[in-house]
Amino acid sequence: MKLAFIAGSVLLLAAGSASANFDLVNNTSSVINAVYLSDSETDDWEENMIEGQVINPGETMEMQVEVKYDKFDLRVESTEGGHEDYFEFPGNVSTIQLNGAGKSQYK
Repeated sequence: MKLAFIAGSVLLLAAGSASANFDLVNNTSSVINAVYLSDSETDDWEENMIEGQVINPGETMEMQVEVKYDKFDLRVESTEGGHEDYFEFPGNVSTIQLNGAGKSQYK
């Protein structure tokens, strides 16, 4: 296994898996302090991808992650203590814009 340092955290990349980059745009009014990724077919969340960092409203952060799923979901948590879930992003997405209330756009 390879170690990859991604947004301040460590991901284990299994042999044969691919890394992907996408821009995560915070178009909400909240400061995001946690971003979790999950296969769309499970209820379990992986580790916080931005541990120790924040994404302020209006900011964009490049995410480099192992995307081993055809579709994935995101959970974001705010510094105010709330969270929102966003569902069914394709594995080859290049930009995800979070608009709040579980609404998003991607390309």
